Amino acid sequence: MLNKILYKLGLYEYFNDDDYILTEIKNNLKSTKTLKKIFYTPNKIDILNKYHKIQIKKKPTINISEILLIKENLKSI
Repeated sequence: MLNKILYKLGLYEYFNDDDYILTEIKNNLKSTKTLKKIFYTPNKIDILNKYHKIQIKKKPTINISEILLIKENLKSI
């Protein structure tokens, strides 16, 4: 901590001449964060919800007004 303050003030090289270059390199490095892999394990409710969504998508959508219009057009022919 003291070394970092001295380095920012420009006084570090006067107190510690031997490892000034290493400290300069260390201060110029960017901080990095490690990523952790977290695997999601669904519970029973999540699986059932997904199943129901898939089943709903598979059902054909029928518009009643369109069916009535088509029926009327067929009668006239």
